[in-house]
Amino acid sequence: MSWKNAEERKDVVGWLGDAVYTGDNNKTSFGNDDYIADLDADNIAHRTQNGGTLLNNMNEYYQDLSDGNADTLRTEEFLKNNSYEDVENAVFNRISFNDTNEDGKKTLEDLKDNETYKDTYNFLKKLKGYQEK
Repeated sequence: MSWKNAEERKDVVGWLGDAVYTGDNNKTSFGNDDYIADLDADNIAHRTQNGGTLLNNMNEYYQDLSDGNADTLRTEEFLKNNSYEDVENAVFNRISFNDTNEDGKKTLEDLKDNETYKDTYNFLKKLKGYQEK
């Protein structure tokens, strides 16, 4: 990926970048701190696109999180704004991995034991778990 290209740069700095960019150690780094920051940013941006000021949307969003189960609210709102299928497709379109179960298509199960994309697998698995509720 090139930092000179605005589209690629946009992808690298959000959840998609954390899910696909492997860095110098050839592994994605998508820990819980990234998960929280990336989903919060996406959720607040989506709220702002639908009206209101950034500051008001941020205040309302963090108030909503403090009033309930923050992880559930964060993830459910993210999935309301971004379908799981779209997220998975965006990730799979940017990474290379083998069809380990040899079923003819690349699926989340194929990433399960992939050391390079272990954090990517965990991210998608968490989203998929919420999507299936």
